[in-house]
Amino acid sequence: MTDTDTTNDTPDVQPISDPDTPLVDMALTNGLIHHIQHICELFTSAFLPFFYVGSNRKRRKKVSELKKEIDERTEGKED
Repeated sequence: MTDTDTTNDTPDVQPISDPDTPLVDMALTNGLIHHIQHICELFTSAFLPFFYVGSNRKRRKKVSELKKEIDERTEGKED
């Protein structure tokens, strides 16, 4: 039987109270990552609509050009 096959596989967990130990306060670390994520989401939600506006403008321009082209072709057939 190896040491990993023991009946008690849970390691002994000891709380660390030393503030100089890295990642002692995991809540603080997770909070920072959480705030960075929200800031990125905020910027994305603020600037993404501007890209859609430009895309819609180009699409409307293309549709109007195609409508004009269709109108010109249909006018030639009616005469």
